[in-house]
Amino acid sequence: FFGPTANGPGPQLLMEQGLQLDEVVPAPPLSPDLHGDSLEADPEDLSAWTVGDIIERVGLSRHHWHVIFAVWGIWVVCGWVATLIPYVLDAAGDADGDWAHRASPSAILSTHDKSLTMFLAGAAGMLGNPIIGNLSDVKGRVFATTCAIGLCTFTVTGFGLSSTKWVLMGLLVLTPFSRDGITVVTQSLLAEWLPVYWRAFFLVSCHAVWNLGRLAVTGLWALFPPSAHWAAFFLIAATVPLAVLLLLGLAGRRLESPRWLAVRGDWLQCLANLRLTTSQKGRGRLPEGWDDPSQLQLQGPAQSVRLAPRSVRRQLEELTVPGVRRMVVILCLYNAVLFFGSNGVFIWALEYFRRLGVDPRPAMVAAPLGKIAANIGLIVGGPKRCLVDRCRRLPLMRMGFLGFALCLCALCAIRSPVLLTGVVFLSHLFEELIWTVGGLYMTEALPTTIRNTGLGAAFMVGHLGSILSSSLAGEMMEFWLYLPMLTMAMCLLVGYAVCFLLPDGNESNDLVDTVGL
Repeated sequence: FFGPTANGPGPQLLMEQGLQLDEVVPAPPLSPDLHGDSLEADPEDLSAWTVGDIIERVGLSRHHWHVIFAVWGIWVVCGWVATLIPYVLDAAGDADGDWAHRASPSAILSTHDKSLTMFLAGAAGMLGNPIIGNLSDVKGRVFATTCAIGLCTFTVTGFGLSSTKWVLMGLLVLTPFSRDGITVVTQSLLAEWLPVYWRAFFLVSCHAVWNLGRLAVTGLWALFPPSAHWAAFFLIAATVPLAVLLLLGLAGRRLESPRWLAVRGDWLQCLANLRLTTSQKGRGRLPEGWDDPSQLQLQGPAQSVRLAPRSVRRQLEELTVPGVRRMVVILCLYNAVLFFGSNGVFIWALEYFRRLGVDPRPAMVAAPLGKIAANIGLIVGGPKRCLVDRCRRLPLMRMGFLGFALCLCALCAIRSPVLLTGVVFLSHLFEELIWTVGGLYMTEALPTTIRNTGLGAAFMVGHLGSILSSSLAGEMMEFWLYLPMLTMAMCLLVGYAVCFLLPDGNESNDLVDTVGL
């Protein structure tokens, strides 16, 4: 994508524009073996080695598993907390529930209150997610994640202790970051740690873990509903983000991305973290003197690059490169239509099934199961043999948009509870194709220097779609029950068309660290 094509400028064009690359040298030739654990490179030419080369040469180490399990735990929290939102809205709108008895009948959330709350939550997400993304590019992936998990712990605990409508609505406004802000940052963190061979496999596994969190809290909701046990339900739910917050506090900077540390110029900490991956087996694949901070480079668009120390402003100027800017603009439109369809279904599905006179519990359990089935289908067979590695990203994304839209249309024509549950399963299977494969595509599309800042901007615009669907779907349902579903289906068809604007790219390449401004 960053090569000298119509999709973006190459390094030569950048230099012609007066944007200098520092100490550009050819990257060493690398070719992974069958298992992705070793690569062929000239061990003598240390001047051409990049941080990515070290990661590729070491392969998958014990410390990588520490990082993987930490990220999995974070994604469990994300799925757990995000799924609490519709359950809070549902229980707080029950006139006979524990919330009404705990607070007062006037504290019951009406359809208008729910729409207003989701409008404000979308606005908070639109403003806050770019801040989290930028914070992770400036202060670090782990620091930004810890702050966001701390906010999740605070809000879930607050649900259990609140007793007024306005406090509850205020806490709900603080929750949108669990669905995208944290996941974007930690997906980048994991991608920047992993060798290419394992990247797609483990990034898809994160989405499966997110849905395990969603399934687990749905089980808690079905067995121990907040409409009957308000305080106890949410205080139990708060223990999950609290446990992960303590884990992050103990792990410290050992989890931090070595690529990000190198981009920020902290070569000593970068090498300290890379040494955690170099067991005796791993050291045998590395040349003597590999950990000399004066030798290592960053991966540019086509060359190894040694960047001079830069200010944060100078780093973020990489967003102005034409190819990067075009990509971010298209991703903004992509996320706007995706958020409109996905968030509308996520927030209003319970209300929709209740108005149909159907017990919503089977469908609410089928939704995460459909997502988990999609995740398993993408990675079954292992790295390089699984669907996500064998197929190009964009056709899978287009199939997800088209299938999701058709399923929403089918929901308007079906009355059988069994068939409705089956369609919900399929709709979430297709939806997960978009989130999983699209998330992987977006992570690979942008350089480390501004990866989360660019994605934060895309998700900021995405929250415009979230605001519209969350605030309007309830009102549209009052006008005609099927209007929200049909509107969201039409929006998803626009997303199908937007996928044709995205460049296919070469998904076998390593992540780009910088475009070299």
